[in-house]
Amino acid sequence: MGEIRESEPLKFLELVDAVEVASNGNDLQGAGRRKCLAAFRTCPRDFAILVERALQEGRRNPCGLLVRMVDRRQHEKAERAAAWNAENGAAEIPFGDG
Repeated sequence: MGEIRESEPLKFLELVDAVEVASNGNDLQGAGRRKCLAAFRTCPRDFAILVERALQEGRRNPCGLLVRMVDRRQHEKAERAAAWNAENGAAEIPFGDG
C-alpha cells in the first residue's frame, strides 16, 4: 500500500504491504518503518515470522503490533528459539515478552 522505496528490498515491501492491508490501509511509516527495515536486514526469516504473528494476532493494528515486537527484539529471539527447538525437537517457536 505504501510507496515503493528503492532502498527497500522487494521481499520487505511484500511483507510490509500485507501488514498495511490488514491495518486497513494504514502505512508503516517513519521510525517504525526504519526499525522494521533494520530488523528485516538483520534477520529476514525471523522478521517474516513476526509479520505472520502480527497478521494473526493484531486484530486492530497489526502495524503497531509488528513495531512493538521489533522494539522487543523478538526477531532476534525467534532465531534463538528456532535453534533451540531444532536441537530439542520442539515443533513451535516460543515467544515471550521479556
